[in-house]
Amino acid sequence: MNSVHSTVSAPGQPVGADLSTTTLLTTWRSADRRRKATARRRVAVNTALTVASFVGAAVLWDLLRVVGVLPVQFFPEALEIIGRLGEELAAGFSGKLLIATGQTALTWLLGFITAGILGVIIGLAVGNSAYASATLGPLLRFVRSTPAVAFVPAAILVAGIGLEAKLLIVVFAGIWPILLNTAAGVRHVPPQYRDVAKSVRLPNLEVARTVLLPTIAPSIVSGLRVSMSLTLAVTVGVDLLIGASGLGALINQYRGVGNITSAYAGILWAGLLGTVLNLILLAVERKVLFWSPEYRRKNA
Repeated sequence: MNSVHSTVSAPGQPVGADLSTTTLLTTWRSADRRRKATARRRVAVNTALTVASFVGAAVLWDLLRVVGVLPVQFFPEALEIIGRLGEELAAGFSGKLLIATGQTALTWLLGFITAGILGVIIGLAVGNSAYASATLGPLLRFVRSTPAVAFVPAAILVAGIGLEAKLLIVVFAGIWPILLNTAAGVRHVPPQYRDVAKSVRLPNLEVARTVLLPTIAPSIVSGLRVSMSLTLAVTVGVDLLIGASGLGALINQYRGVGNITSAYAGILWAGLLGTVLNLILLAVERKVLFWSPEYRRKNA
């Protein structure tokens, strides 16, 4: 006996579409909408909390001035500092702040890129070789425990007080989070990944490019995030200590002439720059690592 098979199509679906497929697609779209709505709520809550924390910090600052904990001659009002920062930014490149920011940004960017490249290369070598890890591990731990500012005299002796000395210190400070995160990521690569690479006889460089780097990308990005903030802070500090230019030097100059409000405006501006850079790297991380199971677990 012949049977007649009829196909049920959902509204808006092509004729002949299977009902189970349509149901799965509808469920997936609904779940995707819920995820996006949850993400939007999370962003809104985080933004509100961030604004509230800044407002609370400003109120606490002024309150401590009023009760006498902070001497008013050395600690201007929060709104006065914010207003001065606005004036400095409104002056554009005819003022001092943006020019000093550009000088600091150049030092930071060169140092951060150099630290990133060296950190990934050395981290791959240390993490991928038990012999290298055993040989270099103790030395790296010893050097890492040394504060970057301790190398300021040596950097001045070797490279003077120009850009080269600043870069030496910034690279030294910023390389460790990247190197250590990369090495740890390599050591935790699943063994079966390496076994597959060996079975198809991939060269070492090809293994690093197609197996190791994609697998350890979340670890590298985590190291980059830490290093980015650290190198910016060290750059401003080095400008303040040995630099004749840059944001730190400008802050020190304002302090030296008694322009305390402008000095605090420069400090506030440096903090805002670090916050913006961190947000940019977080956005890049979301775009680049959306496929990573480790990243999805961390941000679930």
